[in-house]
Amino acid sequence: EGPPSAGPHVKVQNINGFSVELSWTPPPVEFLHGFISNYTLFYSSRHHPAKSVVVPGHVCRHTLKNMSPGIYDIFMKASTVAGTSPAGNLANVLIGSEEMSIVTYV
Repeated sequence: EGPPSAGPHVKVQNINGFSVELSWTPPPVEFLHGFISNYTLFYSSRHHPAKSVVVPGHVCRHTLKNMSPGIYDIFMKASTVAGTSPAGNLANVLIGSEEMSIVTYV
């Protein structure tokens, strides 16, 4: 067993006020090199310190709640008992007023 050689693909499902609902797909089987024990979800913005959330390996959805307004970079890594993957894709999310939200993917 080894660490995954690719990260999960994160997608923004919904933005509701100051909450962001995310889903993701695990790395392709040929890049897993073992069983995923957990995912780590990272999010940061220019005006807020970076934060992370650890999610069990069987889960493929999470909602970030009570987010302050700002532009956030969101990405994920997958972990096996042998190590952690590189970062997956990057999603940029703008949390503005309750009427405005924008998502872009890099």
